[in-house]
Amino acid sequence: MIDTLYYLIYLQIFVCIPIPRKFNFYKLPYDAVAEPQIIIRVAALFWYYYTLYKPNNLVTSTSTNAGVHAITGFEFQSHCAICIILDDYDKFKQADYFLSMEHWEDYLFCFMNSNGHVIEIKTYQAKKSSTKWSLNEVMYEIVEKIVDAGLSVRVDPITKSAGFIMNLHFISNNEMSFTATAGDGKTKITKIVNETNTNVSFSQLHTEIQNLFKIHERFNNKQEKLDELANVSFCYIDLSRTVKAQQQTIKGKLSELFNNKIYDTQAALDTLLLLFSKIKAVFNQGSIPRLLDPAKRISGQEIADVLKVVTSQKRAYSLWRDQKYEIAKKLAICLADQEEFEQQFIYSIDLFKDKSQTQHAQILTFVENNKHILSTSTSEAECLEALNAKFKAECTCRLTPVQLKATLFAALIQIL
Repeated sequence: MIDTLYYLIYLQIFVCIPIPRKFNFYKLPYDAVAEPQIIIRVAALFWYYYTLYKPNNLVTSTSTNAGVHAITGFEFQSHCAICIILDDYDKFKQADYFLSMEHWEDYLFCFMNSNGHVIEIKTYQAKKSSTKWSLNEVMYEIVEKIVDAGLSVRVDPITKSAGFIMNLHFISNNEMSFTATAGDGKTKITKIVNETNTNVSFSQLHTEIQNLFKIHERFNNKQEKLDELANVSFCYIDLSRTVKAQQQTIKGKLSELFNNKIYDTQAALDTLLLLFSKIKAVFNQGSIPRLLDPAKRISGQEIADVLKVVTSQKRAYSLWRDQKYEIAKKLAICLADQEEFEQQFIYSIDLFKDKSQTQHAQILTFVENNKHILSTSTSEAECLEALNAKFKAECTCRLTPVQLKATLFAALIQIL
């Protein structure tokens, strides 16, 4: 109806068409409306400009950006998961684990022993925030959901070891401040979780703060939930509010952790995010999460493979840069083909992990089976020359000569 009124106002002001009887919203006799058109047009003009220029004219709704907030929230979860892996990479690279996302929790890490039995599960509910967290109904609700997720994980049918332990986390990029009143009724007791105190377990909270949780209606007289509270921790993560700034932080961590051995940190991050997105988009079958569902899991080996690829790309590029003249000469790569050669060996390293790429798998296997050539070669260029000659003499493939040489070069980097 409002759109219709604006259209009629437009007709009155600019086209001078009288307002029809059925839209007599001035509540006057029709003749009084139809005859003095100039008065109506002045009134319409006044209303038009008033509504156009009056302060705060825009109709706002928190729902208009709901989709954007949801997307950035999902990205925040993935960024948190990557940071947790990178910050404790020595543990992760040696562990047998998998990552699940949009499962019992936003994400969880499941660590297993040599028998494939679960020895530890770490769940995370991740929320970015522009304001500080306090002990209020929102926090009680969040912690209740975390506890409920923990109880569900305990009854998940996945096989757990006898010493199985579980840690439940609430993680955010803003400070948490929990306050309670001491026994004297006057003194305020506060526990802060921030960049100087990044991980506070429930047991580390003051007794008075713990009791505020325990007596709340969400937990009071519910022994299972009270017991699970002991496994909850509150964590701070140093990530900015914007996606761009978060990714800059992660790229910095990648460069620092791998000592600038990554060819392209943005490509490395994008590859990890793509890997994560594949399981986030998978529905839990029957709307029931199951840790045994392989479609909702990323193995630690898959994550390690991604990082191996991006570090191999940097090593390949560095070797090519340092020995470009000798390699080009030994493999007869003319100047016109050298740019293609560089693109192909970077591309080939990524294709080695794709099982559908049979040509690349064949070449990688060939190089692995002929590692003895390393012991008779005085340089990488000489080794590549020997591998190229031996492959052409013994094998066939559909790759062009430049692609073959680039793939052999990439395969050599993988085994060095």
